[in-house]
Amino acid sequence: MKAIRILGNEKSEMVEINKPSPNEGEVVVKIESLALCGSCIKLRYKPSKEECLELTKNIGIVCDPMSIPGHEMTGTIVETGKNTNMKIGDRVFIFPFIADTSSPFFKEKKYKYATPLKILGYTIDGGNTEFLSVPELNCYKLPDYVTFDQGAMLLDPVGAPYGAIKNLGINKEDTVLILGTGPIGLGATMITKLLGPKKIIVVDKVKTRAELAGNLGADHVINDDQKNIAEAIQDLTENIGADLVLDCIGNKDSFNYSMMYAKPEGRVGVIGEPGFINNVSISDQLIHKDLLIAGSWVYDPEKMDDLYSLIKSGLEIEKIITHRFALEDSKKAWELFNTYETGKVIISP
Repeated sequence: MKAIRILGNEKSEMVEINKPSPNEGEVVVKIESLALCGSCIKLRYKPSKEECLELTKNIGIVCDPMSIPGHEMTGTIVETGKNTNMKIGDRVFIFPFIADTSSPFFKEKKYKYATPLKILGYTIDGGNTEFLSVPELNCYKLPDYVTFDQGAMLLDPVGAPYGAIKNLGINKEDTVLILGTGPIGLGATMITKLLGPKKIIVVDKVKTRAELAGNLGADHVINDDQKNIAEAIQDLTENIGADLVLDCIGNKDSFNYSMMYAKPEGRVGVIGEPGFINNVSISDQLIHKDLLIAGSWVYDPEKMDDLYSLIKSGLEIEKIITHRFALEDSKKAWELFNTYETGKVIISP
């Protein structure tokens, strides 16, 4: 069967691999929708294999640079192993973290904290292929009203920003500032629009993505090569800052900017991953402003009903999809996604 390998240094290759068979407790899933993720660009596609290992180590991920990529995926069960309960034909979302069963967090069903984790698409083969054998425990049935495409985006573009929004709260009088309009920032834009704050401001240096965020619900779009960002944000927030800032960029400067642009007693959601940073003025920007800060990683799969409810309430997250490719065109998909000129890119084997 076909699959793609990411080689690093902005290169990839299509390969033929064996179709998997399920071990005990596993099911084989026919991949129906795979959403490409910006973390794979930063951690696997752009850097060399050696840099990939160092970068993933810095954020606590064990990576095999030769594994098949892809961790945002949905599919149909086509084969079941011994001691499984799911049925052939079940439509599923695949949670990509395979938890350590000896961890106390495993017993609490908080699987993303049950380290050391094996991660599909990083530690072991992921979903940029035709079929994938995964533990049944990692499969969650999709409601009939959730499409394969919507399900593939529940993990990152929906779950990651919603985790921060849920923990920090949002109300009708809030001015929300979203830094970065990649797929997670676009998801954050759509979720906040659905929840109805007073004003949504987005900032991105990529004009294509900034304009897409405007089409998806942002009230004000700042393309940072057009004008001074700080001045524009001050003008739009009546010189006090934003009530809620969502950092969807995740570089060495964006966390600092998030705190800078938040008003005193404001809230900051950190979603983009910068790894280690050393340029943050904790006293001036955090303590003296009495900020409330929440990080958000992937959403708890045991609470998927929260995300299904967003879809049921009218969150048309599929609108952030701008490009779709067949599996055999995966190389073109990664090359295009690497330009940062897209919304979400989907591979549909």
